[in-house]
Amino acid sequence: MLPAENAHVFILRYEDLIENTEATVRAMADFAGIGFQQSLLHPTKNGTPWSGNSSRGIIRQEIYANPARAREQLSADTIKTIETKLAGMLSRFNYSL
Repeated sequence: MLPAENAHVFILRYEDLIENTEATVRAMADFAGIGFQQSLLHPTKNGTPWSGNSSRGIIRQEIYANPARAREQLSADTIKTIETKLAGMLSRFNYSL
């Protein structure tokens, strides 16, 4: 976990979620003021196990453990926006542009 500049902001790094899922979810639960439960590690939709990975219903296979492949899924405009609007934050967390 990386410290946030504001106590009301939780900074979630994609890599932390992928590489150390349980510890990251525990930190998120603690930040939200809720008790950790194993069910937080298993996505559900209204209590039914769910493997969906997009709020838009788009399923992208095999990108979660591969940030480089995830980047390939982004449009040039999206990449430009991320690099220009979030350059300072990306630099702070040692992400290469």
